[in-house]
Parts: sequence; C-alpha cells; structure tokens
Amino acid sequence: MHMQTKAYASEFLGTGLMLGFGLLAVAMFWSASSPLADLAINPGLRRLMTGFCFAGGATLLIYSPLGQISGGHLNPSVTLAFLALKKISLRDSFGYILAQFAGAVTGVGLLFGVLFGLLGWSDGVAAGATRPGSGYALPLVFLAEIVITFLLMFSILLVSNKRSIAKFTPAVAGTLVMLMVWIESPISGTSLNAARSFAPALYSGIWEHHWIYWAAPIMGAQIAALAYRFLPGLGPVLCCKLYHTDRYHCHHAACRHSRQAQNRHAIKPPKVMVR
Repeated sequence: MHMQTKAYASEFLGTGLMLGFGLLAVAMFWSASSPLADLAINPGLRRLMTGFCFAGGATLLIYSPLGQISGGHLNPSVTLAFLALKKISLRDSFGYILAQFAGAVTGVGLLFGVLFGLLGWSDGVAAGATRPGSGYALPLVFLAEIVITFLLMFSILLVSNKRSIAKFTPAVAGTLVMLMVWIESPISGTSLNAARSFAPALYSGIWEHHWIYWAAPIMGAQIAALAYRFLPGLGPVLCCKLYHTDRYHCHHAACRHSRQAQNRHAIKPPKVMVR
C-alpha cells in the first residue's frame, strides 16, 4: 500500500477510534442509564474524568503506529493550519479531512448503534453532541472555541518544532485537551474539531448553532498558525506530524524532521568545474 494511502487510512481509523472511545466515556459518565450514573461524583470531577478518557485515548492513538504514519491530526482544524503553513499539500489535506470526517461518522455510528441503540444509554447524552452551554451568550461560546483551539494548535507548534521535546507533543496536547474539557466544556462543549461535532449531530439530529463548531475551531487554528509564523524567535515548522519518528517513512515533501529530510534540505557545496 502506498504511504500516502496508509496515511489517509490512519487518519480514518484514528479519528473513528478517538471518537468511539471518547464518546464511550461521555456515555459512561453522563448517561442516566450508565452503571456509573448513581455514583456520587460531582459534575466537575465527571468532566475531568471524561476529559482524561477522551484526551488520553487520542494521545495513545497519536503515539501508536497510526499516529506515526499520518502524524495524528485527527482534526480538520489541525490539518488546515498545517496547510496554511505549507507543511502539507493541498491534495493530502483534502485526503486527511475526508478521512477524518468519514472516520468520525463511522466511529460514532458504531458506538451509537451499540450503546445508544441496543443498551439505551442515550439519556441526557444525545450521542455526545456539542451544544452551547445554558446561559452563555453565543458570542462568548464562539470566542471560547476560538481561544481553546488557538491554545491547542499553538501548543502543538511550540512543542513539535523543538527537537529536544518534540516527542512530548501528544502528551502536552492531550493534557491541554483534558483540562479544557474540565474547565471550558460548560461553555461550548469543548469541540475543537468540526468532525468531532459533525458526527454526533448527524446521529442525534441536534444541529443547534452547529456553524460555531466549524467556523470557530478553524479560525482558532489559523490564528495560531499565523502567530507562530510571524512571531520572532520561534524557528521553522519542521513537519506536519504531531509525533515524528524514523520508523515510518514521511511522505510529506516539506518535511524537515527525519534524517532523510535533513540530508535533503542540507546546504550542498557548489560544484567545482575541473578542467
């Protein structure tokens, strides 16, 4: 299988598994039909535990072979930010985003059919749909999604482009998402990801202010890309992969991370004409 096709397949499987595992955590901690429903756990701790499961699953996936092959974007906002930074081709960005949405729809569909359909765990969960929090004005919800996606994307760029700490990128991003779910989810639901919001809306039929979960995450990630590009002293963007290893060939032409890429981008001495 061509490495490019493997990358698309990895984004498909990774996004599907991330949402399947993450929304399972949502159902476990928030459905009235869940075995955990009667446990005396306050809402704040439930949010923290939900965030830990959701973000922890995504972190493991990025460290896994799936993440090493594709780079573990699992999010159209991340892919579009790297497109703006010219680290992923237009063709690959289209393939990644299509795979992410298809994976999200498949993963949530399987979970919806098993848990919500067969077991009836839909009480109060609505297939994990993201909605504005009660009592929060829409401009604040929109701004919150912009801010949290900016923080996530900017953190990814800061860590992944420092060779000494790049291997911690998935852990840093996962920890940040966990804290965001804990602190910010009452405002917007902590989407950060159009595919993450689209798939639950498709199955639950809840499209309330759905445009926010497309526009705001994309804007936040684009602002992060611009900030990283123009702020002084931050260094070049090495690759669009969140976790880069030499175990799997990197097919991205603009990569400057792998040994092969470093040799490719090295300054070669001029040829000397011998007469």
